[in-house]
Amino acid sequence: MAETKTILLHLTDLHFGDNLSKSISIDGFTYNHIAKLIATTTKENHPCEKLIVALGGDITNKGAAKKYQYAHEFMKTLRDELKGVEFDYILCPGNHDIERDNKNWFDSFNIFSGELTGRSE
Repeated sequence: MAETKTILLHLTDLHFGDNLSKSISIDGFTYNHIAKLIATTTKENHPCEKLIVALGGDITNKGAAKKYQYAHEFMKTLRDELKGVEFDYILCPGNHDIERDNKNWFDSFNIFSGELTGRSE
């Protein structure tokens, strides 16, 4: 039985939804550019059959549900660019993923996690 080549990609402190993250991060370089760069680098230098994406804390900025849409868009771009690669996820919320206006601070994070992984609570 052949082994499956697996790569672990650890991303942290992305702060999707802050003032700049949707359109510009650094000198016109968007998160979609970053997703495409990761995909290109992976395909050219580290081709694999499986990618484990570890999203460390501070996926959003202030945990609002609408801000996770940017994280979804980023992950969709990455999956689209790496067609044929199996994805799995490890997620850990950070202090900026707390939705302080909600009595259940991690509701939005939990919904995002369930949607991304296909696993509900």
